[in-house]
Amino acid sequence: HPVIGLEEHVRGASAEVIKRYYDKWYHPNNASLVVVGGFDPDAALAKIKTLFGPIPKGELPPRKKPTFYPERKEPARREFESKFDVPRLMVGFNTVQVGSPEDPVLDIVQDILATGKTSRLYRKLVEDERIASEVGAANYAGRYPGWFGVNVELLQGKDRKKAEELVFAELEKLAAEPVTDAELARARRKILAGFIFSRESVHS
Repeated sequence: HPVIGLEEHVRGASAEVIKRYYDKWYHPNNASLVVVGGFDPDAALAKIKTLFGPIPKGELPPRKKPTFYPERKEPARREFESKFDVPRLMVGFNTVQVGSPEDPVLDIVQDILATGKTSRLYRKLVEDERIASEVGAANYAGRYPGWFGVNVELLQGKDRKKAEELVFAELEKLAAEPVTDAELARARRKILAGFIFSRESVHS
């Protein structure tokens, strides 16, 4: 599901459809205003109230209740055909909400597994076994219980079953053995550096 929809959705969206959606959701009581930079907070707030205060709030439609997958008793496997001839593996695990005690632990786990050339999966699959060109891992915690993902982009013609076995062997090792002090220090530095460099962006 692409973020803005498939091409036929975009081409089929008439002005009437777009305006109806806008009128339904675009209201002050369904928006956030972000102010960035060096400014006087009191003066900025006064200006905001002058510019936006007169806009009346709207009646918002009821939001859909979140739906969750039922508790899984065993792994679910899917295989998708692709127009590309390079296989890709994705492994996902149901996890937690953002802010739970496990959430920052999974942030560390994603770095240890797959962030940078010193990470476990990169060293194992890309450098040692030469079975993949790229690896990734990410903690997708959110407002509702999220998921943790591991991605592997294989080199053409490599054994998919072996790649999967290597990934799960590293995950089992992570579950069974303590993380080294050096790995933990690297993960902390990466997280700190990512936070500092993100400050260069207004969006962050």
